[in-house]
Amino acid sequence: AVVSTQSTGVKSSNLANYRGREVMAFGKVLSNEGKVMSIELCDGGRVTVRFPDVTEASPDSKVEIQGRVEGDGISIAGMQLIHLSDDTDMKITSKTIDVLENWMADCFDFEK
Repeated sequence: AVVSTQSTGVKSSNLANYRGREVMAFGKVLSNEGKVMSIELCDGGRVTVRFPDVTEASPDSKVEIQGRVEGDGISIAGMQLIHLSDDTDMKITSKTIDVLENWMADCFDFEK
C-alpha cells in the first residue's frame, strides 16, 4: 500500500475526527494476532488495527502505525508498521501531536 506524506499524527482522543483519512498513530503493542493488533496509543487509549497481511510485532514493542481511520472512528486499517526504539517516550510523542495539531489550526485555519 502507498502511504501518503499528508498523514496526521493522532491519539485516541482525536481519532474519530479523522474518519476516512490517512493518519500516523504511535503506541505500544498490547497483542498481535497476525492481521489484527491491539495498540495502546501514546495518550493511553486503545485502538484496534487491522492489516491486510500478517504483520510482525511483539507485545510491548513500540510502533508507528500508518493507516486510514475506519468509519467507526475507533479502529485503523493499517497500511504500514514501523518499529520504534524501546526508549521512545510516548508522553513526549503525545505532547508533540498536541503542539502540531494546535500549530496547524493556528497557521492554516485547520479544524481539530
